[in-house]
Amino acid sequence: RALLIQKNATHAIVISAFDVYFSQTHVEVTKDTYSKSKNRQAFYDIVSDIHFRFYNSDSLIKTMELLAARFHSSRSVASGLLAAGPNIVVQENDARSISLYNLQQYLNYYFPGQKPKTRTFLGEKGFENMLAAIDKKEYETALLEAKLLTTSTSKNKAAFACYNCAILYEMKGQIAYALDYLRLALTHYPLNPAWEMLKELEP
Repeated sequence: RALLIQKNATHAIVISAFDVYFSQTHVEVTKDTYSKSKNRQAFYDIVSDIHFRFYNSDSLIKTMELLAARFHSSRSVASGLLAAGPNIVVQENDARSISLYNLQQYLNYYFPGQKPKTRTFLGEKGFENMLAAIDKKEYETALLEAKLLTTSTSKNKAAFACYNCAILYEMKGQIAYALDYLRLALTHYPLNPAWEMLKELEP
């Protein structure tokens, strides 16, 4: 209340709790035909959990907890039960991005505006050339590198590559091609970002 008076404000939004973490969504097990060995691939979402409190000058009006989650990455693991997720400190840029998105979702509740559009390129081992080209803003090169991976024998790698192609085509304004690659991505693996993007772009 003292802060409201000091700032001559009628209302205040307070963040009472905040957390960003990785959540393992599932583990995909594949078996090598020749060696008979099993490979376990764990998939992780990055999650932002923020608790908001909305006050007026007299009292607490409303509390709200918002969770925002999006696919982040996958990795080979020895055991799905014991698999450690990515290091949240190392992935600080992604943590900041999803937290700002979560905050915008809350602000839109009171101040409706344009929904922010963010796309995150998906990558794992083998995507280094594509990601390096993106960092240099060489998007045509990045598209060529992504296309090379769309025929990978790894289903999730092929899906990642197709999804990345869709983003790059969207950046070029070629939505029809973006839709084709999104549908192709989903034939390889049910990527949640691909579903979301397809729903957004489909006429």
